[in-house]
Amino acid sequence: MVQFQHVCLAAGSAEKLREWRDRWLRLFDSGRYRFALTDGPTDIVTDADGTQSFYVFDVNGLECEFTHLSGDR
Repeated sequence: MVQFQHVCLAAGSAEKLREWRDRWLRLFDSGRYRFALTDGPTDIVTDADGTQSFYVFDVNGLECEFTHLSGDR
């Protein structure tokens, strides 16, 4: 059986990354979906290269990473 560790999606800007995190929170709080895991999103963190990211779990419990690569790369 093949199993994913996580899926990563890249945002075009740091602002878009924040919008995606806010949107996930609104969707989760709406009660429209039943999530397998109730863990909220991580904070947005910035690594040494300037890459920003946060993690969430989708409705099935698959971990999703949302990231924005800095323009310095």
